[in-house]
Amino acid sequence: MQEYLDDIYIAYINDVLIYTCSDNEANYEVDVVKVLTKIRDARLYLNFSKCKFKVKRVKYLSFILTIEGIKIDLKKVSIVLN
Repeated sequence: MQEYLDDIYIAYINDVLIYTCSDNEANYEVDVVKVLTKIRDARLYLNFSKCKFKVKRVKYLSFILTIEGIKIDLKKVSIVLN
């Protein structure tokens, strides 16, 4: 899995995020298959009820990742702001 790390996916403990910088949906699907195959080959398992695919916005490690960029989750910093 190391060969794709920080290229098409990132991982932190038990959170895996597969991403693309391309608008080409077919490339994304190929990358998803690559990563899922590596996960299976390593005999690791995913909880598919927690998996989301083809989303434009996702919360990851207390950040909100969107196609516009990285944003802070305001729920996590509301105490500091108030």
